[in-house]
Amino acid sequence: MLSLDQILNPEQLPPSRVPVPEWGGHAFIANLTADGRDEVETAWVAYRESREQEDSDQRGFRAYLVAATLCDDGGNLVFGTREAVATAAAKLAVKSAAVLTRLFTVSCALNAFSKEDIEALEKNCTAAQTPPTGSGPPKDAGSGESRSA
Repeated sequence: MLSLDQILNPEQLPPSRVPVPEWGGHAFIANLTADGRDEVETAWVAYRESREQEDSDQRGFRAYLVAATLCDDGGNLVFGTREAVATAAAKLAVKSAAVLTRLFTVSCALNAFSKEDIEALEKNCTAAQTPPTGSGPPKDAGSGESRSA
């Protein structure tokens, strides 16, 4: 059984080096923490909403995930803000599909993004855009009382 120290001590999360001969070298893809992955998912939903994409439209996700996980050899993200990732994603989207797919595949494998995860993100975008039913403020679970803002 793992000790508490083994569980709670930070892991070393080395990036993965990916050959990109088409661009004249290689790129590194970050091995995200759980918080880092949550940020990518949350930022993707916001990015899609800002572009007013249809609910089922996943155009740009490959480029977005690659931009969000490109890093240096020490694992430091190249594009550190949502705005920088969004700008980079737009520029990466017009690059070679073969290169982007290679980097995307590594990012998905390294950060445990499955097809089901990507479909769940799509559903989360749909849910975020659907107005709640009923009237009045939401009720606290179990209390039957409305929450105040």
